[in-house]
Amino acid sequence: MNTCKIPVPVDDGDGDHRWISITLLPRGQHPNPVREKISKVNDLLKSNLEGLPKVELVTIDKGFIQPDGTISHHDMHDYLLLTNAGSKKAFEPVHELLLQLLNEGETEKDLTPSE
Repeated sequence: MNTCKIPVPVDDGDGDHRWISITLLPRGQHPNPVREKISKVNDLLKSNLEGLPKVELVTIDKGFIQPDGTISHHDMHDYLLLTNAGSKKAFEPVHELLLQLLNEGETEKDLTPSE
């Protein structure tokens, strides 16, 4: 029987930390057994990390599988490694989350011109 253990962050007491994890990307031009395993791992990640404090799971695999089940060579030139366009598509959500977390707690600056 295969078991899966997902590491869980331990609170070190300072309270000023976040744990960010990302989903796995699909692979292979066409649907295949490896894609199915990757999908199951992503489901395990979602179910095990959901609700944990200060833990964020960023879904980076959206938009790679086209309606016909294939992956575009524009996203993954060899259907495994990301192209520049694929990297942007995958990691834009990570970038957005990091910006949000870095700006948390900052007071907004009034940018209106003063007379």
